[in-house]
This record gives sequence, structure tokens and C-alpha cells, in this order.
Amino acid sequence: MNKSPLLASGADTWVNCTGSVKLSQQFPAIENGEGTSEARLEGRAFHEVAQLILESFKTPGAALVSSGNVVGTLSRDNIVVTDEIYDAALEYVNDVLKVANVNGTMRDLHIEEHIDLSCIYAGMYGYIDCWLLDAKANTLYVWDAKFGHRKVDAFENWQLITYLAGLLEKLNINGFVDQNLNVSLRVSQPRSFRSGGTTQVWDCKASDLRGYINTVKSAAVDSYSDAAACKVGRHCDYCPARYACTALQQVAYSGVDYLSAAEGVSLTGHHLALELRILKRAERAMKARLSGLEEQALAEIRNGKVLPGFVGEQGYGRKRWRKDTPHDEVIMMGDLLGVDVRKPVELDTPSQALKKGIDATVIDAYSETPTTGLKLVEDTGAKARNVFRKLV
Repeated sequence: MNKSPLLASGADTWVNCTGSVKLSQQFPAIENGEGTSEARLEGRAFHEVAQLILESFKTPGAALVSSGNVVGTLSRDNIVVTDEIYDAALEYVNDVLKVANVNGTMRDLHIEEHIDLSCIYAGMYGYIDCWLLDAKANTLYVWDAKFGHRKVDAFENWQLITYLAGLLEKLNINGFVDQNLNVSLRVSQPRSFRSGGTTQVWDCKASDLRGYINTVKSAAVDSYSDAAACKVGRHCDYCPARYACTALQQVAYSGVDYLSAAEGVSLTGHHLALELRILKRAERAMKARLSGLEEQALAEIRNGKVLPGFVGEQGYGRKRWRKDTPHDEVIMMGDLLGVDVRKPVELDTPSQALKKGIDATVIDAYSETPTTGLKLVEDTGAKARNVFRKLV
């Protein structure tokens, strides 16, 4: 068994669904035969580059890491570090530097550090992307950086709450001190653009998180007890055992039944909202169930089994130049044929120009932010809880 029976990175799943832990042990993630996905390897490269940049700032006299130092090099997983990976890492690093340089706390920064989480469950541990205790401001900062596009909120983020529980234990913060200790939980998502920026923040007192920490501890214990139960929800998307979950199967099937029984009725107000919630829940369940079964089906096809009506088809991305392509030679061949294959000169994006020091007022005068239409978003109540918490 893994030394850490519960992973902090999967806290959102096992806190909401205690049955997922035992189920995942019985039905582990399906190996696709191709190793770790490229998206995950790119995420590791993103963290690797961010660590290099942060450590160069933290170490006195060290040469700072620029794009020229890392772009085009290989990560530990042999992933080519692209401009996108570097820019994303720098975006996350800038938020850390903005905080750490306020009171000259750069040297106190902890980067990609192991954290003992035995206070939650025996043998549990994790790795925090970055954390900092600013003694002057009496504030504990905790960062979680993500390279993916899918939105992750800082408010009520179980992974960050889990890390915080370990830090409070590590720093010997008791029930009296935590009433005066400020906490800033921060999720940096450079490739998830929202109106509030790429870093989402949950600021509160450490004492405000006692109830949340107790919930995490209770869920950890329940996960290995007879009280463990599977509960369907958004967290199913990340559960490795979703392909074998009967709870998810039944909800998905009931969603299909509900959809097929729809009648010609025009709904409004409360009734419209109710049916939207039902169908959204069914849609999520079916998508989660479908993705799990697709992984299982592909694994069986790779192993030579026949699935009537389904075959495995190799997918291909857009053709691209190899990294070692001699650009000058390709351009010269194009010129000989009377074809210009040079890429037109393009401006940096407004955000990139802002990072390079161009005044925001100048950028505003020449840029625009187009609207993309009204989007229906389900209200989970988290925003209201967060607003109400601030007013209390």
C-alpha cells in the first residue's frame, strides 16, 4: 500500500465521497499502457519551472531564471518546456513574489515542501507547492498552483484545508493562537482566466477553519470504516474508480430514464430551476460514468478483447515542426520555390505586454475585452456563504 493511504490532492473526492477510497483500492485506475498522460507531465514541468524561478529569487546572489534559460530544455519527464509553460509558471511566481516581497519574507518561503498530515490520518503526507508564514503581518499563506484549464476555487478548497491542518500542527498553532492568525489560501491557475484574475484567494482567520478541518478528519476516518459510502457529485470526475461505481451507474441510468420520459411542458420560475438542477446532475453523472467506461473499454481493446460495436482508433494532433527543425533551411527552401513560409510578426498579448512593463493605461487604450455571451452557471451556494462570512 502507498505510504499515504489518503492523498491531499484527492481530498475533494474522498471528503465528499468517503466510499471512493475503498472502491479505488478494489478497482484501481485503469492503466492505458501509454504511461502518464502528456497533460499531467506538462503540469509537472510547469511546477518544475516555477520551483526553479522561485528558488533563484530566494537564494541570495543566484542568477535569476529567465525564459532563455529554460524554454526549449527538457523537464525531468523529458517534456519540452514551452513558452506557454514558462509564462504560466511566471504568472504563478509573480503572485508569490508580490506577497513575499511586501515585508522582505522571500528567504522564509517554503517551496515544494513535504508536509506531515498524520494529524488527519496516520501515515498521511503531502507536498505543498508553496507556503509562507509572515510574522510581521501575522499571516500564513498557502499556494496551490494548477496548470489545467478547469476552474478550481480557493473558497472551501479541501486540498488547501488539508495542507493548512498539517501546517498548523507543524507550527504548533493552538486553539488560542489561531483566533488571531490570518490565513490566505490561494489557488493560482494561469490558464484559467476569470474576472478576478488567475489567482483565487480565500482570506480568513485560522479559527474559522476549525469546522472544515474537523470535517476532513472525520471523512478520513470514515473512509476506512463501515460508514464509508459512495455519494455522486462533481467530485466523481476525478475518482479513478468511477467506472466501477454502482452509485454513479444508478444515477446515470436514472438520468437517462428521466430524459426519455420528458413531456411537452413549458416550465418557468422555480419549476424551471428545479428541472435544470435535475438534468445538470444527471448530465454530470452520465459524463463521469461515460469517461470511466471509455477508459475501461480502451484498456480491454488494447489487451486484445473484442467489444461489439467499438474499436480503438489512433488519434492525431495537428502536424507540427520538430523542435530540432533548422528554421533557416525550411525558409530557404520556401524562398527557392517562391513561397514565403515565415510567420507574420505578432504582438505579445496585452497581459504579456503588461508583465513586460508597458503601462496599463497604454494597453487599455489599444486593447479590448470581448464578451462571449451569457452563460448559465449553476449556483452551489458557495458564493453566498463566502459573502455572508465576510459580513459577519
